[in-house]
Amino acid sequence: MDETTREYLRGRFADYYRAAAVSLPPAANEREWGHIPWTPGSETTMVRHQSQLDLGDVDDFLQRTAPRMSTFRRRATTTPARAR
Repeated sequence: MDETTREYLRGRFADYYRAAAVSLPPAANEREWGHIPWTPGSETTMVRHQSQLDLGDVDDFLQRTAPRMSTFRRRATTTPARAR
């Protein structure tokens, strides 16, 4: 994907995240989180094994970074991987 297209899409995702009411899952601070940022080039990079402490306020994180995709682990854990 070329830079112009990537920046356009990142802007549209940012618009969406600013307007959306994002619902957090139960026990959000006990889950591992991941996201796909808008990285240059043709490869897809996924950032995984983050805790909510790494992300900070989830709404702020989504609005600031406008990831292509965001996900969380279905099952809550007592210690997210990064904190181990």
